[in-house]
Amino acid sequence: SLTDQPDMNLFGVFHGVGGAEVAMFVRDNITSTLIELESFKEEQYEDALKECFMLLDNKLKENEIVRKKLLNYGQQEISKENKYLQDQLPQDITQNEKEQSSILKTIFDPRNLTDANIAMFSGTTVCIVLIVRNYIYIANAGNSKCILFNIDNKEIKETKEHWPNNKDEKERIEQAEGKVSEDNKINN
Repeated sequence: SLTDQPDMNLFGVFHGVGGAEVAMFVRDNITSTLIELESFKEEQYEDALKECFMLLDNKLKENEIVRKKLLNYGQQEISKENKYLQDQLPQDITQNEKEQSSILKTIFDPRNLTDANIAMFSGTTVCIVLIVRNYIYIANAGNSKCILFNIDNKEIKETKEHWPNNKDEKERIEQAEGKVSEDNKINN
């Protein structure tokens, strides 16, 4: 249950892009951010979902506390990755070779920069389903897509993917001082 109301639930899928940190942050903060919005309290759920996504996006860019959380998530992920890499290395290599392998893996990793904003190097796609009584609201961010089907397997509703070369998405990225490169463009 999303709140103390048993007839309200929120489900989500979060897929990290360029790392898991932003996905983890959004996963951990989407519920509390959503239920505090006036539009949510006024039962304007479509508006609330849009506002929630934008608010979380802004927090990722501007908030020092969020940067520290992301760095913490990043350090957790680095530890997991280093353990995995060490476990995958051949057993007959020396400890020095293992250390060099670990150093090479992390030397250019932005998660190791104490003053970096990891959100500038990674992101997340999100699909959300909010169920309130007999109503279903779907929303997405990024190039994820949510599709609802009825019992007869007929599509009844789908969200729009946000590809970097879509006009609206490109404008949003550039207004946030980002850049869409030719490598990121996808013809769809």
